[in-house]
Amino acid sequence: MATLDDFTLGITTSDTRKRVQTHSDLVSHLRDPYSSIHCIDIDELIGGLVAWVNCSNYKISINGLEVLCLMVDRMGEDFKPHISSVMVAVVDRLGDSKDQVRDQAQQLLLKLMMPGSSPQFVFERLMGAFNHKLWHVREGVLICLQNTLNLYGARCLSLNKIVPSICKLIEDQNSQVRDEAVNTLCEIYRHVGEKVRQDMAKKGIPPQKLTQIYQRFDEVKASGNMLATADFEGSLYPDEMTFSGLQEGVVTRIFAVKIYHLLITSLQNHRACYLSDGTLGTDSNNDIKWHNLSLMEHSTDKDYAIHVYYTHNDIL
Repeated sequence: MATLDDFTLGITTSDTRKRVQTHSDLVSHLRDPYSSIHCIDIDELIGGLVAWVNCSNYKISINGLEVLCLMVDRMGEDFKPHISSVMVAVVDRLGDSKDQVRDQAQQLLLKLMMPGSSPQFVFERLMGAFNHKLWHVREGVLICLQNTLNLYGARCLSLNKIVPSICKLIEDQNSQVRDEAVNTLCEIYRHVGEKVRQDMAKKGIPPQKLTQIYQRFDEVKASGNMLATADFEGSLYPDEMTFSGLQEGVVTRIFAVKIYHLLITSLQNHRACYLSDGTLGTDSNNDIKWHNLSLMEHSTDKDYAIHVYYTHNDIL
């Protein structure tokens, strides 16, 4: 059976034709849930893929980002030790001149958050991107934050530590970055509520600009699109709240995605089975027990929108 070691030579070569062929073969290998992901020198393999990402040939760069996405999907949290080694290259690709490269870099960042680690883990390593010399990167990290909020919710990030960096970009020299900074604050407000308004009053933002942003907040509130996590009294950011304040049976999206990936891994490793009542369960060698859990999976731009429903709190 083929392993990842069989692809290392093709990954580490500088020959473009061999890289293209290796990409095709490796994608097929990684998309097979039963293929081996064993690799004697995983650092060398990932280093070779990072070289692809940094390649001036945008097609090779996209291929590298795509393969890394698949690697994270297959390895899950086992990829976490390698996140720092790929982060610089991925951030730089947020500033690429090609839309396709920037979009693929965004996809990889979301994969690194989940199932690779957590949104907070990744954003702690993304903070420097708010001050990056390339305006596309500054814009890209703002877009990434919006995507993260909408995919995983506000509780997965320490937003009180991120908002100051966004506020600085309100006066960025690039108009697109300025606009995206305001859009990001509005998205945070939609998730968090009045705490954002209160914090911004302390950030030294020019009064005229602050008034404009407050008007945008009011428009968001009037639209009826505020989320259930929003605090209209403005006392706490969501990540500062305790789970005791949540309704019974409700879990965060990030936990739902973790459950999804753990379930898929269990199925692939033959550790999970359908029980007689139609629910999912695991064998005695697995600590996780699945109680009346159902999954719905919708494919959108090669990503998954995942909805997990629980009727038993003991799964938490």
